[in-house]
Order: sequence, then structure tokens, then C-alpha cells
Amino acid sequence: MSALLIWDVVNEVLLNNNSPKKRQLDRRASKLVQHLVSILHEYEQGELEMEESSEVDRVEDVEMDHNYDPSIDSDVRVLLPTDPVNPKMCLIGDQLVDINDAEKAVAYYGSFGDAKRNGKTRPSLNTVNKKFPFIKTEMHLRRLADLEKYGVEINANNAIQFMSEEMYKKVSQHLDDGHIIHDRDLRQIAMDIVAQNNLQIRFSASSSWIDAWKRAHRISSRRITKFVSRKRFVDAAEIQKKSEECVKQVKTLMTGYSNHQVYNADQSGFVFEMHTMRTLARTGVKDVPVVVRSESNMKRSYTVMPMINADGGFAPKMFVVLKEPGGKLPAKGHFPVPNLVVKAYTTHMMTKGLMLEFFQECVFDKDMPADLLLLLDSWTSWKDIAAIDSVKPASTSLKTVTIPPGCTGKIQPLDVGVFGQFKKIIKAINAYAQRNYPNFHVAVRDNILKVSPKVISLVFWQISHLSLKEWVKEAWFHSGYLDSHPLPYDTPFDLLFPLDVAGHCEIPSCKNSSFIRCLYCQKNICFSHFIEDYHYSKCK
Repeated sequence: MSALLIWDVVNEVLLNNNSPKKRQLDRRASKLVQHLVSILHEYEQGELEMEESSEVDRVEDVEMDHNYDPSIDSDVRVLLPTDPVNPKMCLIGDQLVDINDAEKAVAYYGSFGDAKRNGKTRPSLNTVNKKFPFIKTEMHLRRLADLEKYGVEINANNAIQFMSEEMYKKVSQHLDDGHIIHDRDLRQIAMDIVAQNNLQIRFSASSSWIDAWKRAHRISSRRITKFVSRKRFVDAAEIQKKSEECVKQVKTLMTGYSNHQVYNADQSGFVFEMHTMRTLARTGVKDVPVVVRSESNMKRSYTVMPMINADGGFAPKMFVVLKEPGGKLPAKGHFPVPNLVVKAYTTHMMTKGLMLEFFQECVFDKDMPADLLLLLDSWTSWKDIAAIDSVKPASTSLKTVTIPPGCTGKIQPLDVGVFGQFKKIIKAINAYAQRNYPNFHVAVRDNILKVSPKVISLVFWQISHLSLKEWVKEAWFHSGYLDSHPLPYDTPFDLLFPLDVAGHCEIPSCKNSSFIRCLYCQKNICFSHFIEDYHYSKCK
């Protein structure tokens, strides 16, 4: 059926606000019309979000560009020829020479004629040529003199050619293995190769370089647009009314508190193997399978419950619930983390008993304000004020406000602006570990107690940094509780994974490549030192 006919019917429905009678549509076309009309109505009512993401794919019907020069769009000068097998080559004349051989030739040639050696004359071209056949002309001798004076450096163009070839091998393997890859991962892979091979070159895998590399290697990014309906199965006007009334009530109450005393607490389920739903793949491939360690781990969850205040800060401790056999942690406990309160239950879901522990150990923590206004969702146990009062210290004053059912997506700050970034960072760490640390398996039971607390603690620690106060305030502003728009800011993800983060790990003596930037010490750090060595305890 013609797309124009479908659109005409949609237009008639929108104009007449009823189903058209003149057109005869089959069942499939009628359903499509209903979907399109619903999407447009939701857009009109402000209930539609548009999400865009990229997936990388191989182009199966296009030949690779064998004339591709990876030094184009990089920061280096184009110098030919290249040897993509050996990255550490030095250019002498029009030939590439292994840097070790070049250094030997420089040392030999420089051992003569040095002023410190009483003015010995340098060996002749014929003498040098017999020992080093790649020195063939007087110009080559002058090149040795220059290298002696300025130092022997690898040819940058050749090193980038090598990196490009190695990058294609690694990306192809990742695609074959079903790993999730985005453009930022291509940049990380490129810089990993530079670091691992100790290529001392001035190179950054810029966006234009990545785009050119993908085109040359039949890798394409396909932008996917998805319309996500947030419509509830209740009257939208009623939700809006309740939301506005709740915000008005809270803003009135906030006049009796400082912003650092006004908190929002909420629980969110995080799956153990959390990955993005889009990835790079080969162009033209219809099905893109992704390999995970265990399909069940994509469903197994743990619960996190942070608290944020209207001044842009996080509470000192976050509550975490793990599902454990018998509902108890083993005698050996879990990896000790100072900023988490880790509990266990037979499921990861919160219970009334766990709620009371949350209040005791997080809300009424010694570093929390003694006078609090706390915004909570409509979970029934939150309303048991008598139970909460039973664990409240006499010196603490607490006022709770319940956000009406169906309104949390609009006026609960943690939902509006925090959990999305939190999960995005966890996904990036999981994807990196999947590609580069296959033995780092978060969901193995022993690792749930050893590794999961590390990762959660580190991410919570980073997003609690003072530089992110404006980001947290934005969630309160968009929820309606703050009247002044926060100052411009960078998101936690952009600060932790900037474009130039991939390089040499800045921990002394480390040879690994970095993957994340610590917001506290501002060092670019490798996975091993940040995650496995628990950087929280060593950051200075």
C-alpha cells in the first residue's frame, strides 16, 4: 500500500479527530495508522521522547579502500613509504629502516668526529655502507648526523599505518565475537595500540580520523532513531495536575530548609551485565548478535538507592541490596567499600526491614543534616511513619513527602536526571571489561561480593564529585523544585570518558593504556589500576 495513502489517512484522522470512512485499509495498514496517530498525539502532549544512537556495521558489498592513508586527518605529516608490519621504523632517505638498526648506525657514525673524542674524522660513505647497507648516499650520512643531533624517532606515518592495520584486526575480532562497539571504543582501541607498542607519536584519534578509518575499512555507523512513549494508562492531565500540586507543596516546605537539607531518595534496579542496546557492526548485516557471559545475568539484578540534595550533592552513603542464597551475606562478607551500605536478601527487592536499615545507616548517618526534608515515591512502606520514627535518633528531625503514583518520571529528580548517567557509566565499564578483560566476570557469585561493590562504589564516588553539582541541580530544576537554571556543565560520562582519555596510564611505572579519567586526581588511569586496584583507596 502506498505510503502517501497511509499519510493521507493519518492526516484525515488528525483533522477530523475520528476514523476516516472513505478509505478501505487492510488490517496491517490500519494498525500502522493507529500507531502514527498515537505517536503524533503524544508528541503534541509533550509525552514523546526521541532517542538516537549509532550502530557500527560492516559494509559487505563495498571493497576496502586500499589507497587509504591513515595519516590523513591525523596530526602527523604524510611521509611515504610505510611498513605496516613493523611500527618502529625510521625514515632515511626514501627507505624505512628498523629503528634499532638506525640507532646502531647513528652510534657508529657518531663515535667518530665527536669533539669529545679529540676530533676524530667520521668514517667514509663506503665504510658506513659496508656495515650498514641502507646508508647509500652522502645525503643518508647527513641524515645520520641529524639523527645524532636531534635523536632517533620512529616514523609517525608508518606507526599510524601499523596502528590502523592492527586496529582493523582487533575490531574485526570484536565484531566476530559479538562485542558491543561504539565510536568512542574505536578511539580507545586505537590509543591502546599506541600505548601497548610504546609508539612515541603525536596522535589523537579525532572524530574525522575515526570517520575516515571506518569508511576505508567498510565499517559504517547507522543512526537509529527510536520514539519512546512515556504515556501512562491514566489521564495525562490528571498526572500533570498531581505533579504540579506536589511540586507546589514541596517548594512551600523548602522555604523552611536550606537546599542541602532537602533530599530525594529512590531505588533503581541494575542488572549485572548491563550493556547498551546498540553497537557497531558490519554494514549490511541484518541481525547483530551480541555475546554476553550469561543470558541470565542480563536479568539478574541488584538494587541501588542513592540520595541527592537540592544543593547538588549526594548523601555520603548509598544503599545496595544483593540477592543472596538464604538472604544473608556469607561469613567472609564482601569487598569493604566506605561509601556503600551493602545488604543481602532472598531477592534484590527492598523490604520493610531493609527500608529501616536504609534509614538507620544512610538517612540518619552522622554526616547527614540533623533536620531533613525527604522526597520519596509512593512505595507503601515509605508511608509507615511509626516504623521510621522507631529508628530515628531523638536529635534528628525528618519530614517526608510522597510523590504521587505515575508522577515520578516527571518530578522525581533521581529519575529525571541522575540514574540515566549512572547506568550509562556502568555500561561503558562493562563493555570495556568484556572486550579487554574477559576474566573480569562481575556476575560470578564470588565476584558479586568482590567486584560488584568495587565498581558500584567507584562510580558512585566519581559522580559524587563537587564538579558535578550543577548536573545534579539540573535534575531538581527540570523536576520543578528550583527556579534558577543551573550553570553550564559537562555530564559525568563526558568528564570520565573524554575524547582524549585513551592514552598512557598515568600511574607511575604502568605500561597499560588508560580508559577513564578520575575526577579527583585528574589522572587518566587504566582499568587495572582504577577498577581492580580500587582507585578510591589510593587516589591522591
